[in-house]
Amino acid sequence: MNSLHRQRWRYRFLGLISCVLMLLLLSFIPVRLAIAYDRTPHPQAILTLGGGVERETFTAQCATTNPSLEIWVSSGLPREKAIAIFKAAGISDARVRLDYRALDTVTNFTTLVADFKSRNIEHLYLITSDFHMPRAKAI
Repeated sequence: MNSLHRQRWRYRFLGLISCVLMLLLLSFIPVRLAIAYDRTPHPQAILTLGGGVERETFTAQCATTNPSLEIWVSSGLPREKAIAIFKAAGISDARVRLDYRALDTVTNFTTLVADFKSRNIEHLYLITSDFHMPRAKAI
């Protein structure tokens, strides 16, 4: 009887230790997620590298889910068409900055650097085509 009692006690003890270890492990995951979220930069604006109706339409959709962010479009559609897309999405003209100085992907960024610095914008959502994304990320 004594050995049966010891065996039950061992199983209960191992079960308890297993539960404690699982709880510790599971509580560690939310802490790591919270730390990662805190360290991740939060975008301060949306930058679209112009080149088509699809990009600016997607930008308008993105802007409706991020109503506090300014929208910057570099060398996109003609002003009237771009403004029409944003108005149709219910976005105020005051949020939209259209810039037509850029001639290529490099100047899409370099022409706007001073504007971003003057507004203390360091982190952006970048919208472009999948074809241009590797080049845009490199710049």
